[in-house]
Amino acid sequence: MNSDAIVPFVVMKWSRGTNSSPGKSFSAEHVNNIHAMLANTQAEPFELFCITDDAAGLSTFIRAIPLPDAVKTLIGQHGHQFAKLFLHSRSLRDDIGRDFIFCDLDVAILGDLTTVYRRNKSDLLIMAGKDSDAVAAIENINGGKYPKSLDLALLLKCLMVSPQLALRFLRIAGRRRSRFNSSFMIISHPRSTDLWLDFNPGQAVAQIAEHHLMGSDQAWIQLAAKGSIGTVGQEDGFWYKGEVDRYVKAHKKMPPNLRMIIFPGANNKPWLDSSRKMEWVRKVYP
Repeated sequence: MNSDAIVPFVVMKWSRGTNSSPGKSFSAEHVNNIHAMLANTQAEPFELFCITDDAAGLSTFIRAIPLPDAVKTLIGQHGHQFAKLFLHSRSLRDDIGRDFIFCDLDVAILGDLTTVYRRNKSDLLIMAGKDSDAVAAIENINGGKYPKSLDLALLLKCLMVSPQLALRFLRIAGRRRSRFNSSFMIISHPRSTDLWLDFNPGQAVAQIAEHHLMGSDQAWIQLAAKGSIGTVGQEDGFWYKGEVDRYVKAHKKMPPNLRMIIFPGANNKPWLDSSRKMEWVRKVYP
């Protein structure tokens, strides 16, 4: 079969030590679950790659890619927060050889992602962050930076744009936010920039703090990525766990046309007992 007819998916898994909480530890079973969900939902042939330092227990249907020493060094010196930037490296993009879909391991896949892959024209397609539209509007009004606290002059400017934006600013003011969530990405192969090459963690941490952004790799993507960047959200079938929970409580059913549910936060993983108390979580995640 022509390789272009096979949609490549990529996940990452690395050792996190024996002291990691259950919500921060990932196993081969979680990778295998991703493959099982893809097999049940995708309309086109696919291949799953796992970038890992421990391939033991992975299904034979999954192709392991060794975790590079440079990523191990970055994790050892600066923690796990920037490891996913390796996904944007030219070396990995050349190894895959074509655009690929990345997703975190703590997601539930319920719909076809290959149609999103085929229609994508962006250099990077990424999950929209919570309140991403409001964050973008507030940053634009504030000259490119997300404010660290409620600024009354900025609030007035937001009010002049719309009362709804002012109300949302009141609700999220003081909280760190990002336009993006890197739990889902489609990374194009022929990109002009390499977010991994010459990456400086100390510089990145300082700039992320200066712009009061949430996250690490996804915040750096917002600050440093070049080219066309598109986002997906509820209208495309990509929902956060909390959004689904509120919808189910209000409508007594699941949202329509779901493709993927993101489970952010160490205490929200779909395999934890605290999440599996919810009937809908047990139905969407193996």
